[in-house]
Amino acid sequence: MRTIFFAILLTLFLGGSISVEAKKPKEIKVQIHQQKRVPGTKLTVKFLELAEDSRCPTGVNCIWEGNAKIKIQISRNGKAAKTLELNSNLPNKDVIFEGHEFKLTALTPHPGANIRINPNGYIATIEIVKK
Repeated sequence: MRTIFFAILLTLFLGGSISVEAKKPKEIKVQIHQQKRVPGTKLTVKFLELAEDSRCPTGVNCIWEGNAKIKIQISRNGKAAKTLELNSNLPNKDVIFEGHEFKLTALTPHPGANIRINPNGYIATIEIVKK
């Protein structure tokens, strides 16, 4: 009986001291042709180019909402950089590099009907989660 009581106490004590910490995503906003360091890491992200923007313009009815594809360059401590593509609306929206998952969560400005966008004005919002 004492053994069972001791086992229950031990389980409660150890179980209460174990906590699961959720991995909080970091978010950066990078303007095209600019780079930013990911806070709390040694990673740098550079927004190289807008490879595709077929998103449905504001004020237009579309069959599909479209996709934005950007090319980014990720480096660690300025060493060998890797060029990757991120999509806003395709099955493979995220990529993993150096134990971090990168996901394009927003791209501004959004296309509009009969509106011309300055190609140097794009800003990508990228979410980074340590895996």
